[in-house]
Amino acid sequence: MGKTGRTNKSYSEEVKKEAVRLAIEENMSYREVAYLKAEIAYLKKRYPNLHGE
Repeated sequence: MGKTGRTNKSYSEEVKKEAVRLAIEENMSYREVAYLKAEIAYLKKRYPNLHGE
């Protein structure tokens, strides 16, 4: 059993692949990559007109 208060998160294959690439090429941890992806998703929702997608 896990520790109290811990939750398991599932990440998409795209996020996992990008995390591996950044960990290898940029020496970033998986947690840092997940944080950056979440921050980008939040900002895209908050300011939808600022990105070109």
